[in-house]
Amino acid sequence: MSYSWHYQDPLQLSEEEWLILLKDLDIVDEAGRRMLAFVYSQPNHQSSATEIGEALGGVPQQRVTALNRRIARRIYKRLGKEPPKKF
Repeated sequence: MSYSWHYQDPLQLSEEEWLILLKDLDIVDEAGRRMLAFVYSQPNHQSSATEIGEALGGVPQQRVTALNRRIARRIYKRLGKEPPKKF
C-alpha cells in the first residue's frame, strides 16, 4: 500500500504564503533549496530521504531528515505556531 502526502498541508497556507517562506534564506538555505527542488522534480513530488541523499551527492539519510525538520521548525516559528507533538 502506497501512502501519499500530496496535498497535505496542516498549516493551510496559500501558494503565495508558501512562496514567501521558501524564498526566505532564513527559512530555507541553499541545501534546503536543492533538496526541495529535487523532491519537486520527482513523480508526485515525493521522494525518500535515501533518494534525496543520493541526489545531493551522498548525504546521509539522517542529515536529510534533520534538514527537513529544521526547515519545518523555522516555518512554524516564523508563523508563531506550535509544531505537531510528534515533530
